[in-house]
Amino acid sequence: MLEGDNFKNIRVYWLAFVVYWGIFLFGYDSGIAGGVVSQPYFESHFGLLGSDGTIDKAKDTQVSSNVVSVLQAGAFFGALGSAPISAWLGRRRTLVAFTVVFSVGAVLATVAGGSRGIGYIYGGRVVSGIGIGGISAVAPAYVSECSPKSVRGRINGLFQIMVALGVMVSYFVNLGVGLHLANSNMVWRIPFGLQLVPAGLMCLGLVTVQESPRWLASKGRIQEAIENLAYLRKEQPSSSAVRLEMAEIEAAIQEEQEARKGLGIREAFFGDGNFVRFVIAFAIFVLQQWSGQNSVGYYAPQIFTWVRFTL
Repeated sequence: MLEGDNFKNIRVYWLAFVVYWGIFLFGYDSGIAGGVVSQPYFESHFGLLGSDGTIDKAKDTQVSSNVVSVLQAGAFFGALGSAPISAWLGRRRTLVAFTVVFSVGAVLATVAGGSRGIGYIYGGRVVSGIGIGGISAVAPAYVSECSPKSVRGRINGLFQIMVALGVMVSYFVNLGVGLHLANSNMVWRIPFGLQLVPAGLMCLGLVTVQESPRWLASKGRIQEAIENLAYLRKEQPSSSAVRLEMAEIEAAIQEEQEARKGLGIREAFFGDGNFVRFVIAFAIFVLQQWSGQNSVGYYAPQIFTWVRFTL
């Protein structure tokens, strides 16, 4: 890890720091909506109160569920499209593109209000979801491809930490605007607008990092891959360590290409042992969602209200 006074993998850690702002956004965007829609000013401004001045439970439930679920709908398509896009454009440019998409959605949600109704928030959340889905799929792959074996697990473990950090910050942002700006449109404009800060930091940071050596090698750009790998490892391109790691990358790519020859969708699902693997992975993720852990994150303010917990 240490070489003289230099931190050997500092460039890899910097890359992870930059890229994982997108994962922070994933957590923040997941946690922010529940608090926003439960603010009294939001409920009155967007017509969620009945004629007697109390909350219309049906409307409130519908808006709350829609604001949360449309993000997931967008994320589904973003994650689905991220693989072919990143294979075509590369990891870094794909992340830039999805961050821009996310930012457009954040702007749409932020400017809602007045003549711009709840539809702007719905539309903004869908667009942001597309960006978040793509970022959350590409970011860990990019970081993993650039990390050496010795720190790969540690760096990839930061993924969950950044998700949790994003959720935590979203709760405190909602708390702050609820305490100090409760009677203005800032109760949704500040929480949604603040998303642009980490998105901007990520876009600027991506200018300073290198493309994945593995992606470059998969495109036959071997010399560029060697140079980028040497840069990440703080070694010379002629270094034996760099050449050895590059040879391992090329061998792994060739093995994958050989294994995929002649395979179609049917073989991917029903090939030798693949169906069992698919069912295991599918069941794990379904049960994870059914455990309710994400629901607590999405609807924390409402859950705390139902159990009569107040500050």
